[in-house]
Amino acid sequence: MGKHLNLSQRILIESNLNENTSLRKIGKMLGKPHTTISREILTGRILVKGNRFNNFNTKCTKTGKAPFVCNGCP
Repeated sequence: MGKHLNLSQRILIESNLNENTSLRKIGKMLGKPHTTISREILTGRILVKGNRFNNFNTKCTKTGKAPFVCNGCP
């Protein structure tokens, strides 16, 4: 298998993240280390103003560690 993730693998990561699957389980499905998955999430983020995952008004502590997203907690 190649060094990089292909589009179908990235789509699988996205769909499993939406189902709250752990990074370790996603990594096992793809045959990749969980750190590769977390790096892919970090580099593949798109910051959209007003998106609940990217709240610009407050600094969420969850965005500093894997999976690098905030669920909009109060």
